[in-house]
This record gives sequence, C-alpha cells and structure tokens, in this order.
Amino acid sequence: MMFHPQDSFQLSCDKIEDYNGQCFKEMLSTLLGSQNSMAVVVDVSDISYAILGFPSTNNTMGYNHVKILDEI
Repeated sequence: MMFHPQDSFQLSCDKIEDYNGQCFKEMLSTLLGSQNSMAVVVDVSDISYAILGFPSTNNTMGYNHVKILDEI
C-alpha cells in the first residue's frame, strides 16, 4: 500500500529570508540544513500532522506526529 500525504508545506531558503522573525531565521536555516527544500508540515489525515523538528538520537528523522483534537 502506497501512502500519499493530503498536503505538505515546504521550507526553503527563500521562505526563511522572507520571514519577519529575525531571531528565528538562524534556527530555521539550521533546521533546513544542507537540504534545498523539505516538508516542514505534512498533513497525514484530517486530524494528524507530521511536523519537522530537530533530529535527535531518539528521533533521527526529526518528524513528530501531532493530532489536532476538537475542543471539549
């Protein structure tokens, strides 16, 4: 079975440069690393997203899964 995301949002050097938050530009550039463009948010389902963060020994790809639940 092949998995295809519903939507994805890309991070690129151009988008980082256009960003107004100066203090976050260096962090975003570090997150981008040597990649020219990569998905920062992947819409996995109606309530699930994969969001790119910094890789670690426990999470070598850097993606964290997040669910958006309705408010009670």
